[in-house]
Amino acid sequence: MFYNLLESFNVLPQADDFALRTLKETIACLEEQIELLEQQMLSITQESYNELYKRISSIKGIGDRTALQLIVSTGGGEHFQRAKQFSKFIGLAPSYEHSGSSIRKKGHINRHGNSQLRSLLYMASWSAIRFNKREFGIRLFFHLIITINENL
Repeated sequence: MFYNLLESFNVLPQADDFALRTLKETIACLEEQIELLEQQMLSITQESYNELYKRISSIKGIGDRTALQLIVSTGGGEHFQRAKQFSKFIGLAPSYEHSGSSIRKKGHINRHGNSQLRSLLYMASWSAIRFNKREFGIRLFFHLIITINENL
């Protein structure tokens, strides 16, 4: 919001220096407070969910912010008994279409879950594909899927 306001000063014929300086100071102060809050959240999460945090952050492509968001949004995953429940919570579980004439027709992901987590995991997967230089693992799996889809 404040960045949009700052950008709006560019279209003015003559910007008020005091207002511009005050806005920049406000943005700097808010960014500092956000950084402090994120550090506090990270330390609390690392204390409360140390083992889970270590396992999640050891995955290629998942950094501190993504691990923090996953743990906080899911409550540490304590109320999920199976991976399928977690995938439904995020909205990555495939939905199936049923009708009178066609049965077991595969649909798409349902997208009813947490879109923010889905977005974070999507970006983490691209990061893992991009920076995993070994020829096995996620990069190989990605190329295998691309090859299979091209041959269909």
